Amino acid sequence: MKRLQLSSHELELHARLTTVLYSPDGKLLAIADSTGLLSVLDCEKNEVVGTSSVHIGEIWGLAWASNDVFFTNGDDGSIRRWKVMSN
Repeated sequence: MKRLQLSSHELELHARLTTVLYSPDGKLLAIADSTGLLSVLDCEKNEVVGTSSVHIGEIWGLAWASNDVFFTNGDDGSIRRWKVMSN
């Protein structure tokens, strides 16, 4: 297991990273891996917004549509839309 240090926040990595992409405003960072796990970090608050297994197999791509909406696609042949909910 590897660890990823972002500022003072640390994520445990259990697989190879496939996509890392900031939101257009630079406030969120989405991190996808080869097992289908997706994590979203709030860069201003330095906290994890959420982590979930969102695809069966590798996440191939990630694209932000706006500051809080993005799409993922992966090995399972699906394209999924996500909205980051603010606290």
